[in-house]
Amino acid sequence: MPDQAYFPVNKMTEERKHICDNLRRLRKEKGLNQTELCEEIEGLGQARYSKIESGKAEPSLSTLEKLASYYGVPVHALMQEYDPEREALLEKIQSLQKDSQKTLSKALDDREVLLESLRKLQSNDQEGPELEP
Repeated sequence: MPDQAYFPVNKMTEERKHICDNLRRLRKEKGLNQTELCEEIEGLGQARYSKIESGKAEPSLSTLEKLASYYGVPVHALMQEYDPEREALLEKIQSLQKDSQKTLSKALDDREVLLESLRKLQSNDQEGPELEP
């Protein structure tokens, strides 16, 4: 099924310009040329993709969804102006979240070890001879 117009015909909207710029940037970040990219994405022809990336054709929503999925970004990220500072902050947040998850996981493990030690101590106190003060 051919791409249906998603943007006004013959008008390079700001959103469309962002899509073109983002698609080109993401493809180059992966070190792919257009042909290699199209071989990776089922149903996306190189000639059609070339027109989309250059702004000469409008991508359908399904094409945008395929591309966003391939690059691991939400569709709306393709439509926004790329902001490297924002991206760096998002990466830092994700990294912090991963570190926080590791810290919390370790704390939970430590908690389990502590609880098990307490159970053993309590068990020993109940089974062993009573010590007089």
